[in-house]
Amino acid sequence: MTESKVPTETIDLPSKGKFYPSTNPLSSGQVELKYMTVFQEDILTNENNLRNGTAIEKCYKSLIVNKDINYDDLLIGDRDQLMLAGRILGYGAEYKFQYYAPGSDTPVWATANLQKLEPKEIDWSLSKQGSSEFDFTLPSGLPVTFKLLTIGDDKAITAEINSVIKYSKDLEKSSSTRLKHIIVAVNGNRDKKVINDVVDKMLIRDSRALRSFMDKVTPGVIFQTDAKLDNGEVLEGLSIPIGIEFFWPRS
Repeated sequence: MTESKVPTETIDLPSKGKFYPSTNPLSSGQVELKYMTVFQEDILTNENNLRNGTAIEKCYKSLIVNKDINYDDLLIGDRDQLMLAGRILGYGAEYKFQYYAPGSDTPVWATANLQKLEPKEIDWSLSKQGSSEFDFTLPSGLPVTFKLLTIGDDKAITAEINSVIKYSKDLEKSSSTRLKHIIVAVNGNRDKKVINDVVDKMLIRDSRALRSFMDKVTPGVIFQTDAKLDNGEVLEGLSIPIGIEFFWPRS
């Protein structure tokens, strides 16, 4: 009896692997993904996974062929590409979702082709091979070094924000907490106390300028494309919602 083998596809990462150290298998710029099977269906419908919010992560971890890849090492933009590819491999490129027209409380169905989603265009000349860190001088004149966030970084940020909310319900501090993880040095000084102090006193114009520059160098997927409404109308450049229907379409 011949053992059946799950088919796979090689997915190109938006980062091209440039921001990972050479020792990391993600530096190849590609990840081999399995097609979804009933095994992933079990993960996505498991009550414990849904309750603790780990269903989607466990599903996509199970799709990665190379077990030397640490899921938490993935840059957020690369993770998004894998989620998109996995969804297409599992259910096809057609994605039907509910759309609310401006000023309307009644949704209509819209259909988009996920194959048309494109990676962001970024300025590669500003990056260094094997490093996810960038230098930037704030409008106020202070030089800082920041890094691109990984899945592991995002988890740490979320945990810290939730902890702050738990003990101080009136003060979320999500923006400052995120910046304290993104910025890794101030004028060459990597002391966390110095970084935290600078962030707490950072001018809004500085934080906005930093975020704008980060967008220029952060790889990812543009979740916007044309979509066709059930009445035949075509909407251009519609933002694609990423909800439970994206990962678990209705039958």
